[in-house]
Amino acid sequence: MPCPDFSSAGLRSARSLDFVVDITQSIAPDGTEHLTFTDCVCHRRCSSPVLTVRETPWKPDALYPLAARVVLAQKTNAGRTKVLPVLAYPLLPVVSFRENGGELTSALVSFLPTYGFQLAMSPDYSAILEQAAEQTSAHCRFTYTPRARLELSIAGEILHREQFDQENADDAAWL
Repeated sequence: MPCPDFSSAGLRSARSLDFVVDITQSIAPDGTEHLTFTDCVCHRRCSSPVLTVRETPWKPDALYPLAARVVLAQKTNAGRTKVLPVLAYPLLPVVSFRENGGELTSALVSFLPTYGFQLAMSPDYSAILEQAAEQTSAHCRFTYTPRARLELSIAGEILHREQFDQENADDAAWL
């Protein structure tokens, strides 16, 4: 029986959970080391905690975005409720690099702050919203078309696009 995939849902379980990580390592023709991390959260009855590392021949990876849309509600100091649409956006596989034997660095973590994005110092949503700047760089745009298509672009490159259904209550709430 396959383990359920908890990656897109909140991890709220009375049962013990385990983390499984598979690391694929390859060396590019220019000598650069590439690591790809694949993770899964499972119930302990499905799988024990596992960390595997495999060497594979180098080949370019196709990147694709995986975006999660949520709507957060935050109480303001005046007692009002502020509703914020949030797009959590990673790339799969996770892209990281290492320069001259330095620390492993996420490509998104090094790229996005140059355009006004901020690193969260806490997983607490209230703290994130309080610390968030009002503006990102002018190079960062969300474009919404009359046909309910949303695009996130940075410096002219489209990083994410999504088609919304205006008849769907979840889509309408986020928009």
